[in-house]
Amino acid sequence: MDPLTTAILTALVAGVTAGATDVGKKAIVDAYEGLKDVIKTKFGAQSELITTITSLESKPDSAGRKATLQEEVVATQADQDAEIMAAVQVLEEKLAAHGDERVQKMLRSAGGKQTMRGRGGIQTQDMTDSPDGEQLME
Repeated sequence: MDPLTTAILTALVAGVTAGATDVGKKAIVDAYEGLKDVIKTKFGAQSELITTITSLESKPDSAGRKATLQEEVVATQADQDAEIMAAVQVLEEKLAAHGDERVQKMLRSAGGKQTMRGRGGIQTQDMTDSPDGEQLME
């Protein structure tokens, strides 16, 4: 999944559309709205991309709406735009600092080793497959 779609979905999971109830959530909401504003400036307030984002906000668990968002991001090449990706970076930083503890950003994954950034900071897990095909965390 592209970084723009991932950031939007992560923000929705963090409850952005539920409204700001504390300073941390307000920071996430502000960053999310900032991202949407950049997209509106680039593609227009009535663009398919904005319409798709708005639609997903009302049903964030919809697999079809998630797929449509990813299609629109690919079609518009929004994930290739420097200003949009800068706004995504700001949103990711706010999510990592203030988001739900379940919200994490995968920084890298290679050779069974995963490094993620989340509310608790950066954590690394070494995951290897056992002979039975189960994943073991060391």
